[in-house]
Amino acid sequence: MSYIHQLTEDEVYYICSVIPHKDIIRYFTKNPKEFAKIRPGFRANAISKHDVVNLLFNNRNRRFISLFIDKHIKNWLSQIKDQINRYISEGDNKEEAFLRTLPYSFFFKNVKLYFKLLEEKYSEEYISLLSVAVTSLRDMSKKQELSDNNIKELEIELEKLKADIISKDVELIKCRDELSSTRIAHVESINDQLSVIAELQATNSFELRALLALIFPIIFLNICKIENEQITGVYLVNLIIFIGGYNTEVIFGVLNKLVDMAKKAVNIPDKDAGIGLRSNEHEKNL
Repeated sequence: MSYIHQLTEDEVYYICSVIPHKDIIRYFTKNPKEFAKIRPGFRANAISKHDVVNLLFNNRNRRFISLFIDKHIKNWLSQIKDQINRYISEGDNKEEAFLRTLPYSFFFKNVKLYFKLLEEKYSEEYISLLSVAVTSLRDMSKKQELSDNNIKELEIELEKLKADIISKDVELIKCRDELSSTRIAHVESINDQLSVIAELQATNSFELRALLALIFPIIFLNICKIENEQITGVYLVNLIIFIGGYNTEVIFGVLNKLVDMAKKAVNIPDKDAGIGLRSNEHEKNL
């Protein structure tokens, strides 16, 4: 039975538009000679969906194409019939079976075309109401499908977040252990350094006390004047040297002061002052 010749151009185009693209490409690929007649110089698997629909529609009267379209219509009607009968056998009435089947068929956008091909008489009002119901159920099904997909995507994202959290926890524990080990090592290092410093301090303290015990009598005898086992004064020069810490600048500075004081005491003029006096007298003579 040929279905294509019963259909208007719009109905044929609808059928061509809902045939799966992969089915068309497979059919053209299996029949390369016939395909070359309608699209020479092209590869079947390189044709887009839009072009392949137009290719079917424009060549619908060729036997190669009409057989392909009729075969799909026949298969679809057979599959719908089997599904409806199964629902009826489960206890649904015919309307319920239609509503459970047609929203998921290739005729969900054109229920009127389905009943035309079915060759069963139904009123226009019945078909219109059924079409509205099928469209609504299809939309609801799509929304539910999107919702289910969203839930699945959210579940996948949630699992990824859980995995990330576990990974971060592992990294945090690792960093905490490393930090703890570093702190312990640092504290141990500081304790070692403190122990060394304490030992050095103890050693230096002992050496310092020993040194003082050794040199103090010598310093005392060199600074203090002792007569008849009594301290009668100090040696000024020795005291200055001791206070200056044997610094030559300090020692020579003190000695120069003493020399200046002695010169003034005996009225010996400064070398610089003499030069100045001679210059003044020379000016007077001039």
